[in-house]
Amino acid sequence: MQRRTAMKWLAGFLGACCTALVALPGGSFLLSAVRRRGGSGAVVQRVARLVDLVPGEPLQVPIVGRTRDAWTVYDEKIIGRIWLLRSTDDETPPEQSKVHALSAVCPHLACTIGLDSEKKRYHCPCHEAGFDWSGTRLGRNELGRPNPSPRDMDPLECRIVQDDEDGSWWVEVTYQRFEIGLPVRRPVEV
Repeated sequence: MQRRTAMKWLAGFLGACCTALVALPGGSFLLSAVRRRGGSGAVVQRVARLVDLVPGEPLQVPIVGRTRDAWTVYDEKIIGRIWLLRSTDDETPPEQSKVHALSAVCPHLACTIGLDSEKKRYHCPCHEAGFDWSGTRLGRNELGRPNPSPRDMDPLECRIVQDDEDGSWWVEVTYQRFEIGLPVRRPVEV
């Protein structure tokens, strides 16, 4: 082998090593984003005792969980808020009680949905979106203007469970976030 051929091979090898040094971190970053998308992002949590819910009156409850910001992990941080509405009275046995859970994130632009108790509806203060107690979008007739929200409030799975230690009844919610601005619900990672 001649010296020129050996130098060409050596230069090619060094060029490939330099390219790999630059490409590996970028490729790792892109692949980690793809791998992270696979999770459902749902958080199951006991959020309120059943006796604390007044029938027919919505109650806003924070969802506390683990969140990550780059390399920092926060264990107990508010990751969202929900509205709970008990539709059965106090005479109904706890295991037969009905509670509805709705995300407090507005489907329009992700503002926090508040309560307009005078008109018995949910209200988004950012762009005046309105929803009835069941989370259904109000129309032009009820609001007096077009509703900017592309869909109804996002319902969440919830159930009534009994605590093993003290026998009290709790509302357990599967918290999930959804993409905003779309007419259909598409889950995203919490």
